[in-house]
Amino acid sequence: MRIFTGVVAALVLVGSAGAVWAGEAAPPVAVEGGVLFTFAARGVRSVHLAGEFNGWDPGALPMSDDDGDGVWEVVVDLQPSRTYQYKFVVNGGEYWKEDPTNPYTVDDGYGGYNTVVSLTDDGEVVLGPLEREAGTPVEPVVDHLEPLGNPLYVAIVWHQHQPKYLKDLETGEYLEPWVRLHAIKDYYDMVAILDDYPDIHLTVNLTPVLLTQLEEIIEGYETGTGTDRYLRMTLKDAAELDTDDKLFLLTHFFNANWDNMIHVWPRYKSLKDMKRGDSRAQLLASAAAFTEQDWRDLQAWFNLAWFDPDFQEGDVTLPDGTVVTVSHLIGKSEGYTEADKREIVETQMAILRSVVPIHLEMQERGQLEVITTPFYHPILPLICDTQLARVAMPSIRLPEKRFSFPEDARAQVEKAFDYYVRLFGREPSGLWPAEGAVAQEIVGTVADAGFRWMASDDQVLQYSLGGHPLSPEERYSMYWVSDGASELAMLFRDHRLSDEIGFNFRKMDGVEAANSMMRSLYDIHRRFASTDEPHIVPIILDGENAWEWYKHDGKEFFHSWYAQMSRAEWLRTVTVAEYVSEHPPTRRIDHLWAGSWISHNFATWIGEPEENTAWEYLATVRSDLARAVESGAFDAATVGRAYGEMLAAEGSDWFWWYGADQTSPNEAAFDRIFRGTLENVYRILGMETPGFLDESILAAPPTIHAAQGGVMARAEGEPRPPAGPIKTDAGYMFSFDDPSATTVNLAGDFNGWSTSATPMSDDDGDGVWTVVIELAPGRYEYKFVVDGGARWVEDPGNSESVPDPYGGRNSVLVAE
Repeated sequence: MRIFTGVVAALVLVGSAGAVWAGEAAPPVAVEGGVLFTFAARGVRSVHLAGEFNGWDPGALPMSDDDGDGVWEVVVDLQPSRTYQYKFVVNGGEYWKEDPTNPYTVDDGYGGYNTVVSLTDDGEVVLGPLEREAGTPVEPVVDHLEPLGNPLYVAIVWHQHQPKYLKDLETGEYLEPWVRLHAIKDYYDMVAILDDYPDIHLTVNLTPVLLTQLEEIIEGYETGTGTDRYLRMTLKDAAELDTDDKLFLLTHFFNANWDNMIHVWPRYKSLKDMKRGDSRAQLLASAAAFTEQDWRDLQAWFNLAWFDPDFQEGDVTLPDGTVVTVSHLIGKSEGYTEADKREIVETQMAILRSVVPIHLEMQERGQLEVITTPFYHPILPLICDTQLARVAMPSIRLPEKRFSFPEDARAQVEKAFDYYVRLFGREPSGLWPAEGAVAQEIVGTVADAGFRWMASDDQVLQYSLGGHPLSPEERYSMYWVSDGASELAMLFRDHRLSDEIGFNFRKMDGVEAANSMMRSLYDIHRRFASTDEPHIVPIILDGENAWEWYKHDGKEFFHSWYAQMSRAEWLRTVTVAEYVSEHPPTRRIDHLWAGSWISHNFATWIGEPEENTAWEYLATVRSDLARAVESGAFDAATVGRAYGEMLAAEGSDWFWWYGADQTSPNEAAFDRIFRGTLENVYRILGMETPGFLDESILAAPPTIHAAQGGVMARAEGEPRPPAGPIKTDAGYMFSFDDPSATTVNLAGDFNGWSTSATPMSDDDGDGVWTVVIELAPGRYEYKFVVDGGARWVEDPGNSESVPDPYGGRNSVLVAE
């Protein structure tokens, strides 16, 4: 372990910007109040500190140079027994610089480096990571955190959701397996764990879109009418697999986290190592090397790897008393039989049938509150009025045809309420609006449906209160929001702490991660312990997607965290409904900001050409449906069926995948089902399906317009194909087609991933942004930075890309 406190002089020139990194700066050092970070830079406007301690927020920790000597400083209260990565953010993101005084760095995934610093158990600063002797256990920290006064309330909300996957209407099977596989890995055990911790109370959101698919998969298995394609390919006799079947297995049956779900099982890893690549020729060569037993083992292992460790390692008693396990099949390792595969699937189905019952059981005990989401997971404010996107983004380019159907928003909310009552036998108290998307315009709709509270993100709270940085008192309070006489309570997730679980803790030992969370919560307790006003820390995040990135599915973290919270006298976990009943809000928001938990805006779902085209389609079909209803030519049952398809098409997931800001290999399938859902509206009504629904939105067709009489036609003109970098005499020309963007910058290895150093221009206003830059021969990764960083988009015109560290991809250019 190296403890370093020496002073280092750093001198680096950045010619084009005129900035000089110079002067006397020191590595991070412990001082009163925390850790002092210094950075020497003259001729710059601002310096901020960003790192894992603040969610990499480039504006949260401003540094100061009060005496004008060019040395910028800030003191940060960091937790002991923790390693952090950090960087200095210069001129609002123009440059992100590692610390030249600290030699310990790691690859940042963007061609640069993050600097690494740690604190020991006793608060000493260590440059680099902490070094522990192998096998040395990490001790829980809770017994060293003494109660200081009134308890701190913690509300944990796990959001469980899957999009509406494409279903083959002929076979009755879904094309994707993720509802089934997340049920056996996440949905059951995330609640069943409460049996071990009777003092822990929490909240789970089960979306209707998820639950209806779960019900259909169970029914399809029991009746033989179809489950999902992956399950059918699991049960197909290995001796009867044809070439297409084998290529499907090789392509899809390694879809799991390699490090934590495949490489931990020697036989599964050996099967993956037999795969020679992803091209058709490589897949065919791989298939030729597989024996019949290899195929059967692959069918088994893909399913076994997705079971939660509780089922992999021992017996689990389900709510109906059935005892299930796959531990004996895990121990077998290879040589699986057709009967083994059938047993695996039967075990899965027993767990699927128990997902709702385990939630019912824990809710009856009082440890759990189950909440819901508007039925088809729509961005509720945009269903009310797409113009609400301008609240956060005044310059956004919106669809020409405005979508404004607040009655649909009410239907989505009321339909979810009624479905919940049918399934759980009681009325729901809370609502998680899809993607935390809220606006003042939805308050009355949610309150009038019977909900007592809803939630969003603390960035939405910040802008609802005027945009100033939130004080701790503001951040950790509940609020009333109202629309006339209708009102409901709101709480806002701690963005940083929630993201710590979602993104940072997976890199840590489970007990270390739990200790870090406990220290963060204790720091909040210490601030409020002597006040009479109660305060609540909302931790809200996806309850399914993060855990495959944790070793052992995050079990060590969960058990340590829940055990420590159970022993902490200064902390009380609550369901949100419990807290609202015991401590009604005393603060009020006059006007709720229109935004989501992603960048406090709606940019992920509207504004890009594909997204706007989808909204045009939606608006046109919705108007045609309204005219059909007004005609009086259809009975109530027919109208109800058509309206149900309309509501399904309003779900957020279609718009999530359209555009370049989010990508998936399944985009074509989502596009087909979105357009097919809209086509169903016309089929149910017995009307001719308009031709524009035959064309893929992924090709960004021009805007559609409704002609008189409801006959629809596409505007003339062909979409511009995306173009990758083009070599010119002046350098490489990059282009990006996005008429909705207000600014676009090019960021990559060549400019230190600066968000503003390489601006692109759209001089003729046609929506195509371009820039030409000189590049030395070499390999470069890059992305387009849209609207000041609201979106980071890979190049849709460049097929060469590699994964980035954040679940997306960087485009790759090899300059000659």
